[in-house]
Amino acid sequence: MNTLARLWEGLLRAGTSHLIAGVALEFADARLSFVFLTACVLGISACAAGPDQAELRARHGSPLYTYVCDDGKSFQQRQIISGEVEVTAGGVTRDVTTADGELVAGGPRIEPVDEATRLTGMPGGPYEACFQADTE
Repeated sequence: MNTLARLWEGLLRAGTSHLIAGVALEFADARLSFVFLTACVLGISACAAGPDQAELRARHGSPLYTYVCDDGKSFQQRQIISGEVEVTAGGVTRDVTTADGELVAGGPRIEPVDEATRLTGMPGGPYEACFQADTE
């Protein structure tokens, strides 16, 4: 039953005092619906924007270091605020160490080889003969 029909029915049954109360309730429902809808739209748009790279770097603590390897591959590494060292390679990010500095069991490994760095245990690897790229 639509709103107008409910209001007319209320007028016929209970008199105008109930009709006025019904109109007030209908108006309050419409306002609450509008407020709820507005909050949902604003919340979704805020999530869609997401953080930019500068915010992401600041939130995670240390700078993001990029390593470029002789075979054209690359990976990124950083220490996050809670202490873990994380690496991103092949589109996947994984922890290398725990917050206590211990190696994650079965996790990726970053190790020096001569003057270079090697990353193993990540998709697209191993990453051999990698050197830290110049930072901006």
